[in-house]
Amino acid sequence: SLSNSVSMSESLSNSVSMSESLSNSVSMSESLSNSVSMSESLSNSVSMSESLSNSVSMSESLSNSVSMSESLSNSVSMSESLSNSVSMSESLSNSVSMSESLSNSVSMSESLSNSVSMSESLSNS
Repeated sequence: SLSNSVSMSESLSNSVSMSESLSNSVSMSESLSNSVSMSESLSNSVSMSESLSNSVSMSESLSNSVSMSESLSNSVSMSESLSNSVSMSESLSNSVSMSESLSNSVSMSESLSNSVSMSESLSNS
């Protein structure tokens, strides 16, 4: 199960992206997790990633960004789940993107999901 979540917030904005993907693999499983959190100028960023997930949270100028990702999937043989979620918010905006993917696959199944939410200028999405 491969999940990439990117949340970018600028200028007095709060962005929360939560993704859950529950995975159990019987044969040939790998767990790769990369988490990058970059914060500048009075900002708080929290990034939590588990099991084959990449999370990047970048916040600038008085912004809070939280990205949480969990992956829980059941696959018996050769299953892939790819989910990309991108939430971008600018200028006094709140954006919340929550995605959950629960997949059980017996043989050779792929699930691709892309979610993009962009909000600008005093908007809630």
